[in-house]
Amino acid sequence: MARDEEEDPLSWVGTNDFTHTESKVKPPKERKLRDAAGAVIPASVVSSALLITFGILAGAYLLFTVGWIIALSRDPFTPAGVLDSLMYQLRHLLSVIAPAAWYTTVLVLTRQRRPTLRLLWLLIGVVTLIPWPFVVGV
Repeated sequence: MARDEEEDPLSWVGTNDFTHTESKVKPPKERKLRDAAGAVIPASVVSSALLITFGILAGAYLLFTVGWIIALSRDPFTPAGVLDSLMYQLRHLLSVIAPAAWYTTVLVLTRQRRPTLRLLWLLIGVVTLIPWPFVVGV
């Protein structure tokens, strides 16, 4: 009498996992990265140090957002007219969302590029988007 795999008490639930050595399931295709010239970059796992650096930069951008919120809440300026008030509020809005917008834009636009290019653009954003009113204490 043939034994059914479903009835085997020692079978594992994840035998359909492609990492399982006896699996019949094929691994998913890897995404091919391209450099600026269009040449295919071999798909490699991003190093742990680079992932940690991306996480630290994401935290820095989050702190920049908080810094802009605090700095703009301390601003003693009161706009006189309607247009001044509108532009003042627009400045606040753009200042607060700029770090998150920069980080998201860099991640989206450098998705097919080398991770070092992404790191370079994120570092440029760190220098550009520092909340100077908060840092200086104005």
